[in-house]
Amino acid sequence: MKHLYTSDWHIGHKNILKFTNRGVETLDEMNHLLIQNYNAQANSNTIGYFLGDMVFDFNEGKEVLSQLNGLKVLVRGNHDKKPTGMLKVGFDICLEEAVIKRVGHYIKLSHFPYQYPPIPLWRKVLLKEKQHDVRFAGRRPIDKGGWLLHGHTHEKEQIKNKMIHVGVDAWNMRPVNESDIQSLISKALGERK
Repeated sequence: MKHLYTSDWHIGHKNILKFTNRGVETLDEMNHLLIQNYNAQANSNTIGYFLGDMVFDFNEGKEVLSQLNGLKVLVRGNHDKKPTGMLKVGFDICLEEAVIKRVGHYIKLSHFPYQYPPIPLWRKVLLKEKQHDVRFAGRRPIDKGGWLLHGHTHEKEQIKNKMIHVGVDAWNMRPVNESDIQSLISKALGERK
């Protein structure tokens, strides 16, 4: 059984091409590229973990998801609708977050990165540090020292501390496979191959 991880496709989101640099001109081109890149790695025995912000337009979402190989597990993001709606669009399973054991580690799956630690008042005053983005603070998991796969940020950075960003904007519009995850973890832990 093969496992893939991805997030932030924004199917049907008209403004996503203005906010990100995805290398395509239209949503149709974006959808085609995402389907092609996903299916190049996925087959009928694949479990795909989609870590949120997947579908903005249900009709377009149904069309795209119907073309993807394997089982499709959604971990909902801030733009995803209620679970019943997301199942109707074509996901096989819909979760808020999950923990899996893969590549020798327990790994939390969430759309959101870990919560930011609070900035002490003295740092705000003396160092003029700005408060972190606190939107969706209640949905961000608490860092208990484990590995986390997440989306949401649309950044190019793939790894920060023990957080691995699986969003398509960080992975050249393709899903992340387990060898990618293992490589990042091994490198972060200073392990030799």
